[in-house]
Amino acid sequence: MNFKRFKFTSAQVYVGIIGLAVILIIYAFNNYAKNYLLKINKINNILLNIEKEEYRLNYYILKNSLFLYSSFDENVYSIKEIKNKINVLKDNLLKMNESFILKYLFEYKKAFNKKVYYVYEFQKVNAPIKNSTIFLDTLLSTLPELNVPVNYRKKVVYAVSSVYLAKFTNDMSLIKTININYFKKIKLTIKKLIFLTNL
Repeated sequence: MNFKRFKFTSAQVYVGIIGLAVILIIYAFNNYAKNYLLKINKINNILLNIEKEEYRLNYYILKNSLFLYSSFDENVYSIKEIKNKINVLKDNLLKMNESFILKYLFEYKKAFNKKVYYVYEFQKVNAPIKNSTIFLDTLLSTLPELNVPVNYRKKVVYAVSSVYLAKFTNDMSLIKTININYFKKIKLTIKKLIFLTNL
């Protein structure tokens, strides 16, 4: 049996080379697309985590504005988490050379920092209100036992109720109705003040 040696024509060689090149291009594109999709998926997960954490922060802010004994620690933790996630996202976008998305990230970061500023300002304002509300509650409960004029009692009750209403309705104009000058005229000695706060 004689075997004939098979010879490739130049056209067949070109077709083979082109076919091999197409297969390599498809393989390389497939790998690139797969890696790109994995990176995009990672970025999407980080974005979703940032969004989820910001919803949580909004909940904590609302809780602090409504409840008297809520803690600001949750706010601080949530802000820290969002800032960490923003940095992770920035690093990933830099690695992917996504300057277009980075521009939006910097805008978001700027807006978020403004929000954080307002959260801390709110905490600064809200902390003394909480403390004074607790003190006012104590004062109001001990008022019947104190030997003070009826007019003073009425003014204290009105002031305390105005502060509570302002706190729970977020309407600070209610505080403006309190006659502060009346209370400024009253002088309390250190002994009386200690007595009032210890009752």
